[in-house]
Amino acid sequence: MNRKPHHSGPPVLWLGPGLAVLAAWSLPVLGGVGPGWFAPQGEPVPPYVSGKQAGLQATVTAGWGAAGAGTQTGVVDEVTPQIAELARNLGNDPVEIYRFVRNRIEYVPYWGFLKGAAGLLYDMSGNDADQAALLVALLRAAGYEAHYRCGFMCIPVATSSDYDMAQWLDVADSADAVEAALYRNGIPEATSGGVTAVQRIWVEASISGTVYQLDPAFKPHRRRSPADLAAACGYDRDTLLAAAGGECDSNGVRQVNEEAVRSYLQGLCTSLVSAIETDWPNASISEITGGSEIIPEEITAFPACFPFYTIAQETWDEPPSEYLHLVTLQHGAITQQFSTAELFGRRLAVIYHGSGGGGGGAAERGSSLAAAVSRPAPAAGDEGGILPQANCQQEDRGETAAGGGTREVTLEAGGSGGSGVEDWDFGKIRQSDYVLRSVTYRNTVSGRTMWLHTWIQNNYSGAFSYESGGPGSYWLAPWESHTITVKFSGSGQSPGYKSAYLYVKYYWDFNYEHTNIYYMHGRVAHPPDLTGSYGRDFGTT
Repeated sequence: MNRKPHHSGPPVLWLGPGLAVLAAWSLPVLGGVGPGWFAPQGEPVPPYVSGKQAGLQATVTAGWGAAGAGTQTGVVDEVTPQIAELARNLGNDPVEIYRFVRNRIEYVPYWGFLKGAAGLLYDMSGNDADQAALLVALLRAAGYEAHYRCGFMCIPVATSSDYDMAQWLDVADSADAVEAALYRNGIPEATSGGVTAVQRIWVEASISGTVYQLDPAFKPHRRRSPADLAAACGYDRDTLLAAAGGECDSNGVRQVNEEAVRSYLQGLCTSLVSAIETDWPNASISEITGGSEIIPEEITAFPACFPFYTIAQETWDEPPSEYLHLVTLQHGAITQQFSTAELFGRRLAVIYHGSGGGGGGAAERGSSLAAAVSRPAPAAGDEGGILPQANCQQEDRGETAAGGGTREVTLEAGGSGGSGVEDWDFGKIRQSDYVLRSVTYRNTVSGRTMWLHTWIQNNYSGAFSYESGGPGSYWLAPWESHTITVKFSGSGQSPGYKSAYLYVKYYWDFNYEHTNIYYMHGRVAHPPDLTGSYGRDFGTT
């Protein structure tokens, strides 16, 4: 994550394909930079400033530091089903677990816990903090005790062996290159006399009564030379130009033989495919095109000690909140923080639920906001504003349609209670919602009895039903009233537009007077996919 998009507000953190949210970032916000992409340049962080202090300093300038309410540090090393299954596949063997993280996970320099164990396993790359989180989660899944250690290591910039900063970071063998790779990513370091003091996070594990210090993130690299693809496919510059032909002048080329160029390039493709099938039948892309790769280590037992001078400063059971990368979700008056480990590789759903108010002719819709992070539900008794999934989806919740309620139709002899067809718009609801709408008929004629008959017609979807006051016939003595309440429910309904008619026919002393018709309609929305999720209730704006 060496390059990040810039905009006029807070930094933007790209969490994965298709997901970008406002984030609290460790580097100071750059001012006076226009739209576009930029490579942030941070100030070097000296080694005598601990990671905790660096985080607290950045809180003032960039919103980095202690996690906000509801942020979960335990998510960083959460034992997900995938992690538990991986531990089983590795035989719950601590040596095999360490070998997997050491030899299979690529190192990427950045500061703090960004992806967490689950995100790291998804990406197969990350820094020493996230690799430590994955190792801790795997060891705990296998039944072993594991903790975090934080401190400084003094590592040579460049040596004749593989154990130096340049080989680890895969940069040029120079102090400038090493320092640039570290401080541009906010990692505390100081280089002097050919040695770099750099802040590190590693794992302390208790295995069969012995305590080991494990650093899976330090892994030297080597460069692969790319294959000579031009020779493999038979490319020749003069031959290509001859096939293209055309007339050249100072402004370009005219009359290029497009068919000849296409034919020549097609021949090169055919030759390249044949060469790959013959010379590199099982090679990866990086083996053909060149690049960097981890130098694997044959591990049969845990190392007895680190190869570098190490100063351990802190020991943690869980990562402190000030070492987390944070995401701020802002919507109206709502501000909520998450750690990026909570969101990495997951979907963040923002949904609304009603809270009263509203007006016009549509059903009331509230302005409460709920968000759900797709991950396993918490255990009973967990705190932090966590709601079960059902609450996020508003199970068994009803609302009264605006314009309904106790609306009265006053009935007098010789006059209708209304004219034409009245429109009843119930608005949009989810499959877990329902909306109520009512109308009240009152007999205001002294000495006369009213007979009222009601039914629902053309209710093909079955989404409309009587909550009370129907169907059937009802006698109203003078000054008596009768309320009809209709329920529009999304339960069992497919998404889409629904409609029906409510009929109310009334008589005076068995003499037909009038029929009122109400055109009822509404829409059932597509539900959000929150499978396996739980949410946070952020309250009402």
